Amino acid sequence: MATTQATKRSYPFTLQLGGKAITFRLMTPDDKEKLARFARKIDEQDVLLMRTDIRQTEVLDDWIQNVQRGRSVTVLAINGKDEIIGYATLHRAPRTWMRHLGEIRLFVLKPLRGTGIGKVLLSEMVQIAQEQGVQRIVVNISREQKHVRQMLERLGFTVEALLTDWIMDHAGRTHDLVIMSHRVEDL
Repeated sequence: MATTQATKRSYPFTLQLGGKAITFRLMTPDDKEKLARFARKIDEQDVLLMRTDIRQTEVLDDWIQNVQRGRSVTVLAINGKDEIIGYATLHRAPRTWMRHLGEIRLFVLKPLRGTGIGKVLLSEMVQIAQEQGVQRIVVNISREQKHVRQMLERLGFTVEALLTDWIMDHAGRTHDLVIMSHRVEDL
């Protein structure tokens, strides 16, 4: 199965982060089972606030189809055991009035946060966004994700909107949505 990856960047590459060799590479359809294993490791609290529940087969299928169609580019972080430990996706809707925007979705397993993996993944997404002509990067988070908001603010992202009760978790509770963005040319 061929993939459509809209990037000229060179993958894979390996960096030493947190004392471990971490490989960064593009996602392919062959990663479906690895993604499913990764999803099973995600803490229930994190799953409650994810935009989509990647533990569901149909959600993984949609994700892979978006990559194949060129609507999304996903970079995976892989540990020395060939396991996915994090990812970042740049999602675009090129035929809409928001075609100049790129939404970034990023996740790193809880035990590996603070090692620099998230920063590398975010950096890759910014560079891919620049390649694709994205003018503004958007990140949607829940208000409770204060550590994510602080990291994004340190990088120059600003809050564009706070929408009350716009997120409903899998347990049916509502949460506030924070929309943050940054102009790509300024990153």
